[in-house]
Amino acid sequence: MKRSNAIIYISCIVVIVAVVFAMLTDKIGEIIASLITTIITTLGAVIIWIQLKRTNIKTSSELLSNMNNVLLKSNGIIYLRDKLKKTDNEKDYSFDGKLGNKNTTNDLDNFIYDDSINIIEYLEFFENIGIMYFSGNLVLKDLDDCFGDMFFVAMNNKYIQEREIIPYKEHYINIIKLYEEWYKYRIKRNIPCPYPDSPLDYKLLLRGIYEKN
Repeated sequence: MKRSNAIIYISCIVVIVAVVFAMLTDKIGEIIASLITTIITTLGAVIIWIQLKRTNIKTSSELLSNMNNVLLKSNGIIYLRDKLKKTDNEKDYSFDGKLGNKNTTNDLDNFIYDDSINIIEYLEFFENIGIMYFSGNLVLKDLDDCFGDMFFVAMNNKYIQEREIIPYKEHYINIIKLYEEWYKYRIKRNIPCPYPDSPLDYKLLLRGIYEKN
C-alpha cells in the first residue's frame, strides 16, 4: 500500500510540474500534453486498482457499483459531467489548440484550460472501464444502465473530440474500441445518444492507430 501511495504522490507532483511548463511555452506544451495524459492514465489505473482491491467483487453489477463509488469521489469528474450536460454542442467550438492559453473563446460552453485535467481524468475513468470490459468483467447492458449517457455526452462532444481524443488517440485505444461496441449496442436497440449528429469517427481513429503501429 505504501508503494502505491508513493506512486500516486510522485505522479501528482509530475503532473503539476508538467502543467506549469506547459503554460510557459507552446512547444513544450505540445509535448507535455501527451505526457500529462500518459501520467494520469497510470495514476488513474493505480487509484482504481487500490479502490477495487479492497472489495470482493463477484458480478458485473457489483463492479460497476464500486466504480460508481470511485467516480463520486472525484470532484473533477462530477464537475465536468454536470457541465457537459449543459453544453450546447451546436456552438462554434473553434480554439487555438495551445495548451496553457486561458483565453480560449467561442468554444463549446466556454471550455477553458482549467478543464483540461478534468477532461483527461474523465476519459481515463472510461479507459479503465474499457480495460475491464475487454477483460470480460463487465456486461454491456449493466454498463449502459449505469454510465451510458455519461459516456456518450463526453464522447460525442465536439470539443473533447478535437481537443483530446483525436490528437491523443493512441492513449485512448480501449475507450475508442469500447465506443464502437457501445455505439452499435445502442443503435441496435434504438437507444438515443446525446449529440447524435456528432458521433465519434471510431473507424477512422482505429485505422489511424493500427496503421501507425
